[in-house]
Parts: sequence; C-alpha cells; structure tokens
Amino acid sequence: MRVPAAATSADPTATERFASGKPASPATSASAAPSVTAFPAAGRDAVFRTPLAADATDAVSSDAAPQQQQGRLRFLEGLAAAASAINATLDLSTVLQVLVERAATLLGVPGAAVILISGAGADEHLPASAPPAAEQIRLAASRGLSDEYVAAQKGQLAGSITARALAEGRIFAAWDVRNSAAVSPGEAEAAAREGIASVACAPMFAGGRPVGTLNLYCRAPQQCFSADQFDVLTLLAAQGAVAIANARLYAQSRLQAREIQASFGRVGAALAASLDSTQTLKLIVQLAGEMTRADAGAMFMLDSSGGVPGEPDAITAGVTNLTLAAARGLHRRSIRLFRRVTLSPLGERALRARRVMVVPDTRRHPEAPFPALRAPSAGDDAAVAAANDAPLRAARSAVCVPVLVGGQPVGILEVYAERPNHFNRSDVQLLESFALQAAVAIENARLYAQERDVARTLQRSFLPDLPDTVAGFDIGRIYVPASQSAAVGGDIYDLMALPDGRVAVMMADVSGHGLQAASLTGMAKYTARAYALEDPDPARVLFRLNNALAHQTGDSIFLTLCYVLLDPRTCPVRVVLANAAHPPALLCRAAAPAGEPSRARVCVPFGAAPGMIAGFRTGETYACHEDVLRTGDVLVLYTDGVTEARKRKTMFEQERLRRVIVENAHRPAQEIAAAVYDAVANYVTPAAIADDIALLVLKAP
Repeated sequence: MRVPAAATSADPTATERFASGKPASPATSASAAPSVTAFPAAGRDAVFRTPLAADATDAVSSDAAPQQQQGRLRFLEGLAAAASAINATLDLSTVLQVLVERAATLLGVPGAAVILISGAGADEHLPASAPPAAEQIRLAASRGLSDEYVAAQKGQLAGSITARALAEGRIFAAWDVRNSAAVSPGEAEAAAREGIASVACAPMFAGGRPVGTLNLYCRAPQQCFSADQFDVLTLLAAQGAVAIANARLYAQSRLQAREIQASFGRVGAALAASLDSTQTLKLIVQLAGEMTRADAGAMFMLDSSGGVPGEPDAITAGVTNLTLAAARGLHRRSIRLFRRVTLSPLGERALRARRVMVVPDTRRHPEAPFPALRAPSAGDDAAVAAANDAPLRAARSAVCVPVLVGGQPVGILEVYAERPNHFNRSDVQLLESFALQAAVAIENARLYAQERDVARTLQRSFLPDLPDTVAGFDIGRIYVPASQSAAVGGDIYDLMALPDGRVAVMMADVSGHGLQAASLTGMAKYTARAYALEDPDPARVLFRLNNALAHQTGDSIFLTLCYVLLDPRTCPVRVVLANAAHPPALLCRAAAPAGEPSRARVCVPFGAAPGMIAGFRTGETYACHEDVLRTGDVLVLYTDGVTEARKRKTMFEQERLRRVIVENAHRPAQEIAAAVYDAVANYVTPAAIADDIALLVLKAP
C-alpha cells in the first residue's frame, strides 16, 4: 500500500509542546492552537518505552506520587488488561470490537473506531501496483457512533485523515473537525451530523505494512485529548495491529486448509476416475501445475539398465534413465530432448533422500539440465503451434518430487516456473502430499492395465477360430474390444457343428468387467457346449446353463444369451432360437414371400420376447422361437455394444443397425459384419467405443 504524502503540520511549535507531554489548553485561542497536531508514533511494530511508561516508572520509585502519575499508572494497568483481552481471540470481528471497546473505556472518550484499508492485507486484495486512489477505507468496528455515521465512513484512502496519519507514521488529531483544513469536506459534514468535535487517528502497522487507524472521537472541544491519552492510544494501536494481523493470518490459514482439503478431494476423485496409464500421468502433471501455479510440468518414469527398476542399488550404482511420460507447458524442442534422459544429480539426490528438492534459481545449478518452456497459449492447436514457434523461455525455478510406490521410486514429478523463487513452503507441502496420491493412482493404473491385458488375452482365447463357411452358411464375424481406457467386458460368440449335422450358435454378454467377467465367459461357453452335445434343444440348453451358473456364481454375476440351433438338413433351413434377456437376433429376408408384390428386403427382430437373464436364479424356463431361412436370408446376432454405442446422449440403436443390414444384405457375410462395425465406429469414433462389440452374421446358402 502506498500512502499519499501528508501536508506539513500547521504549527510546529504546538507539535513540540504536545510531544513533550504539555498539551495546549482547550481554551487557547484559534490563533494560538492549531486545528491539526502531529504526535510521534511508536514506530512500525517497534516495542519501546513511551514517555508514559517512563513517567510511570518514576512515579513508582517516588515516595509521594502526584495524582497525575497515579493516573498514568492506572492507564498502564488498563493497557495491560486491554492487550490481554485483544490477544485472547483469533476471530477478527471479535478482535476489532474488543479493541474499540477497550480504547473508549480506557481513554474515557465517547466514541472509538477502527478504520481498515483494503489492499493492505485486509479482506479485499488489490494488486500491489494499484494506484493510491484505488485503495479504499472502511469503518470495521465502532463504539458510540451511529449506524448512519458508520455507513458513511468508507471511500478512497487518498485525502482522508487516515492517509495522513499513515503517511506521517504518527498520530494526527483534529481539534475542530468541522473547521479543519486537514479533514475532507465529506468527513467534516459527516462529523457535524454526528456531533463530533475532535478526532485523533493512531496509525496501525503490521510487518511494516499499513493496516489502518485506531480513532478516538470527542463531542466537545473542551474534551480534547491529553498527551497521556495519545501515549496509550499509540500503544493500543500497536497491540491492535498485531492482533489484527494474527487474526487475519489465522483466518487465511483456515481458509487455505479448507481449500487444500477441497482441492485434494477433487484431486483424489479425478485420479481415482482415471485408470488409463497415459491419461493418469497427464492428469498428475496438470493437477500439480494448477495447485502450485506453475508454468509447466513433467512426469518422468524411472527405468534402469543392469538392475531391477526402481531399487536403490540401481539408482546409486546402475545407469538409470528417465523416460518423459507426460508434459505440460514445455517447448516441443525440450520434449524431444528430454524424451529419454539420464538421471540428473538433482533427481538422484531427491530419489536417494526420498524428499522434495527445491531449486529457487536454476542458474545456480548448472549441473542439472532443465527443459525450456513454451509461451502461454489459449490451448487450441493453432495457439500451441504458435507458442512452440516463439522464442524459448527458460525455467528459472523448479521443484523435483520423488514418486514412490511401496517405498520404491517409480518416477519424478517436476514443476517449473519462469521466475526465480516462485515456489514457497506451502507449495512444497502440497506437492509432498500430492505425490502420495499420484503414486497410488500410478500403481492402480498399472495394475488395471495388467489385469486388462490378461483379461483380454483370456477372452480372446475363448473366441473360436471360425471358418468362412459352416454347413454351407457364409460366416461373418467381428469382435472389437472397447477402447484402451475402458474395462474389458465379457462379450463372447461361439459356433459349433453338432454330430448330427445341426449347427449350434451362441452370442452372450457377461455382466461385469475384467478377469472375473472373462473367466465366467469361458465357463459359460464350455458349459453350453457340453449341454448342447447332450441335448441341443435351445430351451433345454438355457434352462440347464442358467441353473449351473446360478449355483456357481450366486446372484452377483449373470449373463444375457441368445442361443440358436440351425438344421441345414431341412430346406428351407429350420432355425430354433431361445433368448435369455439378450438383444433380439435380426432376420433379414432376401425377398418378400411368394405372391406378395414387394420384393424389397426387410429386417425384423427374431425372438423378440426374451426370457430371464441366465445365472440370476435357478428354475427359470425359456421359450423357443422357430422360423426358416431361405437362400440369401441373413441372420445377425450381436451384443449391446452395437446398439448402445453413444454419440453424446444418443445411442446407435437397433433401427440404425437394421438399416445398415438391409443396405448391405446382398454382400458376403463378412462384408456385412464389417459394414455394421464401420457404421458404429463412424457414429461414435473408435476411441469413444465404451463397450466390446461382438457381431456374428450367418447367410443362408
């Protein structure tokens, strides 16, 4: 805060008299007594022995203390009690109210108030470069003043008596507020309405920064202030400034603690929601930069040659390399240079000591290379490209954070700033705590990727290696797992030629994801095969499979299943279907039945009244649906990954699927299957496919 320069006191001789403890008489004529008098202040946050304290000490040592000295002793006793009361709380509003109450009572004045400055550590914050005219004052607490007067005591700091007291660093007193040249017209008018005759303003400083003033008010010139009152007021203002600063620091720390708690809640939720390794690492760098207001950041993952990755001996003895796994705000040249680097001495110290290393000024650490930063950009591709073409910006300060999993280092998180000494102790503490969350997220993503890979390998092993034709049927199939960030589902299809010449076809979707879903997929496939060899009737197969799964898995895991039995021995081919809550099969006719005028293809659901899901409870029965397939007819089985593929809130749905089948039914079965997948992928883009897609197309000979 910059305080406007004050005007020179009107009467230096009067100032000298008050400074020596000999106030002018209230009856002094206007020509002899100045309207404004300046008194020396205690100094900014200084502890000193005031004239009052010196006189009081002399009084104690004197055998016959005069009445004046006894009054000063009472002042000192009251001052000690006031200081104790002011510092007994850390609530700012209570501190302010106690301060004005004690000031008015101790000094025997009808009114007292605390004036605070915005932009000087007050509730509102203005930039340090703000001109004095932008700084405001407000009356924060008062005693003996009307609500109307309190409400009027706000406005610009410049030109106020508060500004004058702060500029001089000592008390300013106006004996006749209404006729004082030092008081602004607005202040004088408000004082006249309130009946205030005199005001004294004691400046308050904390940490060398102006906080405001502690003001006293009198309603008659005869009640003007004494030098002893000024001494006590100076000490009270000093005590009040410290108490206000402490209360603000306490409130700020509590607010910061709440913000940190909320921030870590958001961080934890964000990291927990990401199980893809690449996205998790990018998110870690982004969140670390946001928390510390860094200009850039990077996540380096550790790998070692000639030892076990991450072990201490590999770090200290082996040649340890770092791979840049994620970056934010780095220049593209630095990204290329730091794609794979040897562990720097700074990083080695951080990993050995298992603690955060702070570099206040990178120029003092030439042994540790730091990446260059790119210019700030709006975030779109064109802006980022332009930023990368701009001149390199040096990283002037950095923080190196070891990331440990199970006590062993797995990587280093670094954040950078363009200016030196950017990161403070709070940033370091934040990053230390954040590194723990980041380590958990990295390990969760690693374990998830490992399980996903095993589950996909297991699931793929259950998919049959189908020939292009089976019993004369042209076979088309598509199996596409969900995007890399999605969990592995339990989609499965199977086709088996039975000993009697019939063909059993199955399409199933197991609930859940991961290894558990993949293992149940295999169990369902081979159990259904075993039952089909004994009795291929679709209703019987589903009945027995449902009971077996319900006994094995309880009600926590279940599957939907469409089971079809084809009999190529008949002409047309007889087809029987049973459905356990699976999306209905689609039957696309090559042409309308004989005798009907239209020869256009139609695609209709087959077995559209499904039964209960399989594996939920025992004893469920399933109905059979029968039809026939003629030459060129197409039977399509699929999972809900096809029809429930989403573009924002709209699904692909069965109607689009039927339209694609009709448009491509004249083509070979594999081309029909490919056309369906292309339609789904174009609808949502392949990267956004959130569920496995399984599709089986059979075209009758």
